[in-house]
Amino acid sequence: MTIRTTLLAVVFGLGYVLLAAPASASIITYDTTGRLTVVDPNTQVYDTGNGYGYTPTTGQLTYNSATGAGTYDTPITVPNFSLGQALTIHDLTFQSDGNPGSTLVGSFLGDLNANLNMPGHITWNATGGSTAVYSGLMQVGDVISGDVMTRGALTIIPSLGSVTPYADTLNYSAFPGFTPQGPAPMAATNASLGFDAGTALQGYVVL
Repeated sequence: MTIRTTLLAVVFGLGYVLLAAPASASIITYDTTGRLTVVDPNTQVYDTGNGYGYTPTTGQLTYNSATGAGTYDTPITVPNFSLGQALTIHDLTFQSDGNPGSTLVGSFLGDLNANLNMPGHITWNATGGSTAVYSGLMQVGDVISGDVMTRGALTIIPSLGSVTPYADTLNYSAFPGFTPQGPAPMAATNASLGFDAGTALQGYVVL
């Protein structure tokens, strides 16, 4: 999953929107948009039938800037994942590698048909998001999108150091509707392990 925020790019890519000011508390809440890409055991983008090669996401992310721990609080559903059945990713949590930390190591559970709570793991490069959080400049309503943090029409930080999600580097020739996401404040990396061995989706990776 990759995230963009206004403050959330799940590839998981997220973008962010800041709802709670870090100046008043260590718990920061973001409204997010992003995309989730599933890669099969042959490192091919999994076709869910929408022509894009990814599933658009919206949700809420909560981050504790004191501990580096966080959660993505909204389940993500990939419709028509297998024979018309949906894949749902939920209970996604993550921990940074420091304070500040540019790497977030996450875990999640996935449901597909009768296969419930299948564990999996994802890793993000969160350089852009971390730069924004620990800059001391964030205010309620700020938007972190791509490599920039804005406040209304004002650019507050012109270059956050956001990186391009690993999913952008994959082959999308079979998906005519695909457009690259570009840099994201939380960009899933090729260190993401995907679903655990022994699960029904062993070898499938969520980005």
